[in-house]
Amino acid sequence: MESAGIHAIICADVDPHQSEYVPERYRTRSWISGFHGSAGVVVITPDSAGLWTDSRYYLDAESALAGTPIELFREGTPGVPGYMEWTASRLKSGEVLAVDPEVVSVSLQRNLEKVCHDNGLTLKTDLDVVSPQWENRPAMPSDSIFLHEERFAGRSRAKKIESLRAAMSEHRIGVTLVTALDDLAWLYNIRGTDVAYNPIATGYAAVTASRALLFMDPEKIPTGVRGALEADGIELRGYGEIDEFLRTLTPGESIGLWPEKTSYRLYCIIPEGVRIVEEISSITRAKARKNPVEQDHLRRIMVRDAVALERFLFWIEGNAGTGKLTELSVAEKLREFRSQGENFVGESFGTIAGFGGHGAIVHYSASPQTNAVIHANGLLLLDSGAQYLDGTTDVTRVVCIGTPDPQAVSDYTIVLKAHIALASVRFPKGTTGPQLDSVAREVMWRHGLSYGHGTGHGIGFFLNVHEGPQRFGAQPQPVPLEPGMFTSNEPGVYRTGKHGIRIENLVLVQGGIPTDFGEFYELETITLCHLEPQLIDPSLLSAAELQWVNEYQARVFQAISPQLEPQVKVWLEGKTRPISL
Repeated sequence: MESAGIHAIICADVDPHQSEYVPERYRTRSWISGFHGSAGVVVITPDSAGLWTDSRYYLDAESALAGTPIELFREGTPGVPGYMEWTASRLKSGEVLAVDPEVVSVSLQRNLEKVCHDNGLTLKTDLDVVSPQWENRPAMPSDSIFLHEERFAGRSRAKKIESLRAAMSEHRIGVTLVTALDDLAWLYNIRGTDVAYNPIATGYAAVTASRALLFMDPEKIPTGVRGALEADGIELRGYGEIDEFLRTLTPGESIGLWPEKTSYRLYCIIPEGVRIVEEISSITRAKARKNPVEQDHLRRIMVRDAVALERFLFWIEGNAGTGKLTELSVAEKLREFRSQGENFVGESFGTIAGFGGHGAIVHYSASPQTNAVIHANGLLLLDSGAQYLDGTTDVTRVVCIGTPDPQAVSDYTIVLKAHIALASVRFPKGTTGPQLDSVAREVMWRHGLSYGHGTGHGIGFFLNVHEGPQRFGAQPQPVPLEPGMFTSNEPGVYRTGKHGIRIENLVLVQGGIPTDFGEFYELETITLCHLEPQLIDPSLLSAAELQWVNEYQARVFQAISPQLEPQVKVWLEGKTRPISL
């Protein structure tokens, strides 16, 4: 930094495609700080360094940074400055802030440019100062891609490209630049293994009225895949050839791109005079609306996933308190149960198994150093999911081991009330996720409780477990909910040092309810896994809420029990027995 005349740099785990989970090569923040959470930014100046992360990772980050010169800044805490504000306060007028243009998005570059302008600073976007210091930096991933069959996807790549071209024509866009890896995978019905848990592959795409191109290193494309793509008219180019393609655009042409998902380096290559249309990708919007074939697959995999979950939960109850179970061992056992299911590919994220106080760490990740023994009394929070060729799952349940204390029962029941409130909501066409987020939160607030994470996130179809643009969260989100959108419903409560409680089911937005005030939508809960009766206080539930619980429990037993062993079936029958006041 000193030799390059730089006074601050920003490091994040981000790739040129602005992915949430990135190949090892781009885990810059993790490399420099030792903190491996999915969210966080490090800023380094000549005499100080800081890491910013959200409430999910406060405890993890504190542990990772212990003994380092990096200060932890807890985002969202009163009085804690944002990393841009802090950086501006540490630098003097005329000094230089640097970011890597390969990985900084257009949107972030603009925000940084404004901060620098307002504080008399210079933003440098043409230098990578990290790579020369990173010995043995991992190479770009080179694993082969594979085709995602139309019988799972529900639509051919040719039909998807045709629909994209129709949208382009409507918005007068001549070229669509596809930079998000899940958009790329969905559009061309391909999948890969470049990133843990997410079946995506590194590349770009560009679509015009007459051409569809895939920019990807040739060694990643097996002969059979190459033939299938070329048969559908897709032109194959090297990953780096995206630069030359953009340079060939001529003044007067138009290109559509998503500033939040496009690197500043690529943006700068586009010639002057080319009209740039900036918007959320129409691919992203189409991908979010699961088609009827995908929806049918999702309902089926929920049964398959639930069979594994219930067998696993039966196993836990039979072995809890022996002193032989740990957070890591139960996570591995759950994977083993799931792997026995048809079309299983892998986990959709690293299982969160938090016992007791560890459950209060929202995105806790057990390690050999923190691996807790599951003893005779306490709550075990389990957040897990799977990738199947025919869909993606994500489910959170709380296992009650021994006799729960009254506060645990009260907390669980109130979280359940919040969950039911969202699951039961009916809303008019045009409603957005933030509007529904408050439906669940209001229940918590009424009892003096709250939680720091969103109430729900979009989910891919054999793709990323976190998918936009829809979500249930407090932050503004202008995208209305539409039929077919696939989202989680997961309110929670976390008591530091005691327990964490979260109840997560997946829901599909369904429409077609006509009224005198327009069309109304509702949420179809498709996750199947019993709720913990030991933790439910029926006196805290209304008659309607109690009916919801009993109907859900009955549906779980009816759907799953035919595939369970006799002893597991008897156990589940007891777990799903109707609850009365």
